[in-house]
Amino acid sequence: MSDVDEEVILIVDDNANNLQVLFKTLQVLGKKILIAKGGVQALATVEKVKPSIILLDVMMPDKDGYTVCAELKAEEETKDIPIIFLSALGQVEDKVKGLDLGAVDFITKPFQAEEVISRVKTQLRLRNLSEKLKAKNSLLEEELKRIKYLGKEAQRELSGPLLGDSLVLQDLKEKIEHSGIMAKPLMLLGKPSCGENVIAREIHQASKFNERAFVQLNCALMYQRESEVLQSDNELLEKFDLAKGGCIYFEQIDKLPLDKQQGIIGYIKNHWTRKNIEEGLVIFHTNRDYEKKEISSDLIEYLCDNFIQIPRLHERASDIEAISKFYANKYGLKLAKTIDGLSKDSVENLVQYSWPGDIGELENLIERAVFKSDSNYLEISKEDLEGEQTIGAYKLDGMLGDGGMGEVWRGMHKLLARPAAIKLIKNLDSALLSKETLLQRFHREARSTANLRSPHTVTLYDYGVTDMGEFYYVMELLEGLSLGELINKFGAIKSSRAIYLMKQTCRSLAEAHRLGMVHRDIKPDNLFIAKLGEEYDFLKVLDFGIVSNAGVEDSNLTNGQPIGTPNFMAPETAMSKELSGLADIYSLACTFYVALTGSHVFDAPTPMAVMLKHIQDKPVDIREAAGFDMPEAFADILMRCLEKDPQKRPQSAGILYDELNKIPLDDWGGQIAKDWWSEYVDLKDNKEYSEAMSDTFKTMVIDPE
Repeated sequence: MSDVDEEVILIVDDNANNLQVLFKTLQVLGKKILIAKGGVQALATVEKVKPSIILLDVMMPDKDGYTVCAELKAEEETKDIPIIFLSALGQVEDKVKGLDLGAVDFITKPFQAEEVISRVKTQLRLRNLSEKLKAKNSLLEEELKRIKYLGKEAQRELSGPLLGDSLVLQDLKEKIEHSGIMAKPLMLLGKPSCGENVIAREIHQASKFNERAFVQLNCALMYQRESEVLQSDNELLEKFDLAKGGCIYFEQIDKLPLDKQQGIIGYIKNHWTRKNIEEGLVIFHTNRDYEKKEISSDLIEYLCDNFIQIPRLHERASDIEAISKFYANKYGLKLAKTIDGLSKDSVENLVQYSWPGDIGELENLIERAVFKSDSNYLEISKEDLEGEQTIGAYKLDGMLGDGGMGEVWRGMHKLLARPAAIKLIKNLDSALLSKETLLQRFHREARSTANLRSPHTVTLYDYGVTDMGEFYYVMELLEGLSLGELINKFGAIKSSRAIYLMKQTCRSLAEAHRLGMVHRDIKPDNLFIAKLGEEYDFLKVLDFGIVSNAGVEDSNLTNGQPIGTPNFMAPETAMSKELSGLADIYSLACTFYVALTGSHVFDAPTPMAVMLKHIQDKPVDIREAAGFDMPEAFADILMRCLEKDPQKRPQSAGILYDELNKIPLDDWGGQIAKDWWSEYVDLKDNKEYSEAMSDTFKTMVIDPE
């Protein structure tokens, strides 16, 4: 191209008549045309102006076309200029010689105007496409460099768990290197927060797929609308496309239902493998103590016993000092503090500790120690390691769950010896909401919940701000699991149980609505089914953190956006209209529609599409969706609650309760409920219950909404 990006055609011929004919012929293209009367003049012209294409005569007295072509192709700046030879020579060997030198075409004299124009236009079009492709490739190369740099920075940021010089660690590193070289699908076996994510990345880096993307999916959060991790099978296919040629990593694969695991393996076998060679690296992670019923047999067969057992932190005690220094430096930089290391006694205390929470627990401990430290050396006592951590008047006694927004801990009041669940909001910096706005939101949650007295609303004990500036509130500790976990673990429930639970929800909402509050996020994860004393299936409504005064839009706290979870959102909520308690009644019907059928009222690839369906589409009748007989009165009530027009729904939670209360409950409640809990949920020592509790509390801190 010329210096002004104008397309230039250079015609080279020692015959003036030929130059005149070609000049007039090519004028119709509207390009700038230069002429040269020989090979020497052509080279001088090209040195000054880089033409877009050259029409070059072969036979010239000063320097023939073959020589000129060879010289141009030998120079970096001119080698890509397309050259079309002009010659009266018609022999095949003459054309082959020209093409071998790098010419793109050959036009035989005498010239045919249409042929010359067509061939020149074709080569100019090809050159333009080539230039555009080069520009795109250049941008892609720059983007790839940036991604690689960010990947290395992320790798450096996460490298702490693989520091140290223990024999156990050396053995692990050898397995990582070997797994990378083999590049075969494998499973990492390790307790969560034992460094599994870093190990997966290191295996990817050691593999032949390290030039492409590393795509990580936390299976504990997949298919939850509010998590924004993965909401549909279509999105999973997009993740596979993104990871092609790189690595796709499924963290905590045991948290996915078996049918989803089988679907993933089926897709990999049918679409990710060609001629027994994978399109990329596939890595899974699960708890080292997993049970057979948690992992699909198809997955085990697919892995061909390719497992890596990740050692626990206490199994590599000599590495603890190096890892601790790494985190001390990391959080020292973050908090603008100079941390030179840990005291000798602190290191000894860390080495002697059992680390039930593994490397994740160590990182949290060091972060808090750095925050509190006024010295260049961290001091960590045995008390710090023995559960003496406190928030307000409560001693923390083990984490119940964690998520993107923070953690939920089991706590005990130091004077009253009263157990509690403590919601600790750690990550207040949000791309959507400022820290101040989020603090206002959680202050409002605490005040709103404190005003409610219904036994079916979770009881708030206290709230405040920790020394680290983290907001927390303290609520009653419940034994049980959320309705969402109940559905996930045991499937759809029968109509009598749904009525039993729905009535209790109405009791909680009736009080809230009477006080002018609208919950705005009624969904299975916010309905907690508990055992209280000798009462079973006692329902508590959680998370009044996005309540509002009916009819009042708190624009400062919501940014004018509809708040809630799309699958359970009333049409008026989706349209950001003025709300009343009738929006909660719609959401309540959506919630028990799922509980009865196992399917949402509406599903779509994106949250916005789901909201649009709630606004426009008619739901499938619950009788048809459930596939089993249920009381006609109950089915009619649910479908009326799903009316688009709020005025066609039951006009209050109290009225809805009265209507539900008229339906006989012959096969649920009392002894029947107690028998079910005794059979399926042994609260004292039950693995499924413990996991359900952890997942339930996790849902309370994942989503800022």
